[in-house]
Amino acid sequence: EDLDDVQKVYSNADFSDEALEQYSEESE
Repeated sequence: EDLDDVQKVYSNADFSDEALEQYSEESE
């Protein structure tokens, strides 16, 4: 799964619940 890569990309960003929810919808 690419979740690890996503976490690295957002490691320097303010990863909000909104962004996480949006990504979850796209991954499905």
